[in-house]
Amino acid sequence: MRLVALIGVVASSLALAGVGDAAVPQPWDAASGIQRALSDAETALVLAEPETVQTDLDRAERDAGELLAGRPAELALARKAFADARSAAAVGNARGLAAARAAVWGAVLRASFGEATSAASRGDVQRARAWLLVREFQAPTRFTRAAADATAALDGLEAGTLRPAAAAAAVRADLLGTYDSRLRAALASVQESGKSGFGVRRAEEATAAHGYWRILRGPYAAQRDARSARRLDADFGSLVAAAAAGRGAPVKLRRIDDALQGFRAVPLGPEERIRRAGQLQRFLELVPIEYDRGVENGRVTLDFEIQEAITFRDAASSALDDLVPFLLRRDPAATREAVRLVAGLGVSLADATRGRAVADPDAVRAATKQALDRASAAFPDGWGDAKGTADFDVIKAALDRVQAAAAAGE
Repeated sequence: MRLVALIGVVASSLALAGVGDAAVPQPWDAASGIQRALSDAETALVLAEPETVQTDLDRAERDAGELLAGRPAELALARKAFADARSAAAVGNARGLAAARAAVWGAVLRASFGEATSAASRGDVQRARAWLLVREFQAPTRFTRAAADATAALDGLEAGTLRPAAAAAAVRADLLGTYDSRLRAALASVQESGKSGFGVRRAEEATAAHGYWRILRGPYAAQRDARSARRLDADFGSLVAAAAAGRGAPVKLRRIDDALQGFRAVPLGPEERIRRAGQLQRFLELVPIEYDRGVENGRVTLDFEIQEAITFRDAASSALDDLVPFLLRRDPAATREAVRLVAGLGVSLADATRGRAVADPDAVRAATKQALDRASAAFPDGWGDAKGTADFDVIKAALDRVQAAAAAGE
């Protein structure tokens, strides 16, 4: 089950208890009810309880109808998804039900995005907050935390320190950045679950990716063009259909990845580019160091060190992904080669930790140096010394781990 549960729903419901008319369901409450009912339907399908499945779908569709009543486009998407869910449930099709579940949730997220930004632009803090609770977050890592820009913007709007237009822009940027990240994670999961033979998960992830794409389509069309956006519409549709039917679609997945290369829903500003460039350099430099500590005579001797290398490689890859739109304009060939090399490092590290193949530390070191050289070739003047700024990110991550260990009595 990949659909992310509403983060903070329980705490938020306590915080919002008694706010507004108790007879009117809050968006986060209705969305939570939809998720619970759809999850119950999937469980009932596994237990071969067809009547319970239909009852759960009825409950979910009723809540969705109330939640999306003022959003005709999203309501139409949800209604189609529920029709697909009933058809899938009737024949015991777990893939189809999982895909339909993801489609409903995608419609809910799209509605939340529109309502939260619109309410903020009108200065309606309470409505914006209520809808903002119906969202997903980027998965935090050792070097990043869950974004709170939208929440802070609404706090500023309420305090009068931020105007509605600025608050709405901050909410929009936070959510777009989140769903950009979630889209890429979902596509990666489609590929991985396909290799592993997890058909239900693959169908759900493909449909989830389609839902994120619908949120990001506007910025994509604005940065590229309408024709490119229509091609991606078709490719996502084909990917979802293939996954739901249990067929492979590597060509479509590759075309989608290629079309998204260089696109960022919220491009980085100048200062953030330098910061991410510093992280790319510092984190990549740490990969071969950690890897070398964990490998000896062609064997993994310290798995923890390999995991550390993977963490740094993933952090470097994330930084590079954020810089790609800018670097492609400066040196397309060097940028694409850097992306290829960093991706190759990820494969080598994953193979080592799974026991498939253990690359020689010298080979990892050489690939890392090549990746750094290629990325640096696309850097503008002055970025070569940016890695010093990333040392603070490494230190903060280390201190976080110390604090967690101390709290656990370790």
